[in-house]
Amino acid sequence: MSRIHNVFRFLKEYNKLHNPVITDLADQKWSQFFSSFPPSTEVWDVFTDENLESAEILKVRRPVSIPCPSPDMSLLEWLEGDWRQAETSKISYRDALVRVGPDDEETEENFEDDPKRPILFERWQKKRNEWLESELPKKKVMDLYNSLYTLYADIKREGEAVELILGNALLKWDYDGTYVSHPLLLRRVILDFDPTKPEFTVTLDESGTELYTALLRALPGVDR
Repeated sequence: MSRIHNVFRFLKEYNKLHNPVITDLADQKWSQFFSSFPPSTEVWDVFTDENLESAEILKVRRPVSIPCPSPDMSLLEWLEGDWRQAETSKISYRDALVRVGPDDEETEENFEDDPKRPILFERWQKKRNEWLESELPKKKVMDLYNSLYTLYADIKREGEAVELILGNALLKWDYDGTYVSHPLLLRRVILDFDPTKPEFTVTLDESGTELYTALLRALPGVDR
């Protein structure tokens, strides 16, 4: 009997080595919580309308970005930082510039030497801040869209080796050297892309919900 027990133990350890059970969601190829989706008209999920009977559970449309309003031409050489990028939250200006005259004589010009410049800068900065309020959420949507695009390409390239799974019932376990943070209820979903919009849609597969039994078996003291 002990020899049989040892054989089963060997097979169990062999299976762990060649088919490791992922117990931490962070170790998955890709993961995203519904609660982390940015609030935007370009993002819809099944919990937004609480329509839990819908087969479609997520839609992400590529956001349309609006260019940053341009400053007055007289301000361009004074600005510091890439004012065109939404990632640049604050734009400042140089206090002074060095001018070189016809005789190579250098003189210093201060920003406030022209009283119009501070007024023009303040007006433009207000317009840019309003632009930032509308564009920064789009940046988060674009990050999500690009993430789905990369995942979509991986699924197309690797075929059945990569699946998109909807998880529920997150199990947290940290005991005796075993850490678990992973959903127990799993259901396969399908990621589709419509290039005419362009938009990603995640839809429930026809297969039902499954219990992640391999995860339970990986817990200490759980043999079956």
